[in-house]
Amino acid sequence: MYFMLAAAVERFKYLKYGLSLVLVLIGVKIIWNFGLSKELGWAPYLEPHWALMMTLALIGGAMAYSLYRTRNTTTAA
Repeated sequence: MYFMLAAAVERFKYLKYGLSLVLVLIGVKIIWNFGLSKELGWAPYLEPHWALMMTLALIGGAMAYSLYRTRNTTTAA
């Protein structure tokens, strides 16, 4: 998947920002589940399917936004 995304970054201008938000999401989920939920009991446990849906939404949104923003630019082939 890394090589696919690495090749897609050239076409999708805003994909790197979406991927950085995915990393932030993963960090927040780790702190939430193991810090706030498991250790302190202050928050409910976040199920993995919510993180997967948010990951797909962030990557898909970044790709869609890239297509939207670059729709009128042409590349010299």
